[in-house]
Amino acid sequence: MRLEFLRASGYMPSAPAHSELMLAAQRLRVAQWRARGAPVEMLDRDEVTARIGCAIY
Repeated sequence: MRLEFLRASGYMPSAPAHSELMLAAQRLRVAQWRARGAPVEMLDRDEVTARIGCAIY
């Protein structure tokens, strides 16, 4: 049941990509999860704002 909750709600890292190095690390994480068959996606600033309803994250 917990896994279903996580799938429905999603996951956002606690540290948004504030540098090119951090962005590269998050892209690598996305690739690793996709290789395991997880339906993950990268979100840009506007997509995050739209989903959480706040421009400050």
